[in-house]
Amino acid sequence: MRLIDTSRFFLKGTQNRFIHLATVHHGVREFMCFADKCTNKTYIEEITGGSLVFIEDDSLAQGIADFLTRKGVLEISKPTLPDDQWLKR
Repeated sequence: MRLIDTSRFFLKGTQNRFIHLATVHHGVREFMCFADKCTNKTYIEEITGGSLVFIEDDSLAQGIADFLTRKGVLEISKPTLPDDQWLKR
């Protein structure tokens, strides 16, 4: 697995509800981790053909979550805010 992007920004077309946390490459596949600002839930989905697709393989999803935790992306002390908001504090 390879961490591609950890920039935090609002995803376009979501009325500033969803925040990008990370993009990961695993082989030829690409995954995105993002947070829902309203529910404080975090999601990891596969990017396929420009769309986000639910990961059916629980062990793959858990493996990506573990990788993101080791890399500090899912660290609880890091606020789930876009970079331009939390870096100013």
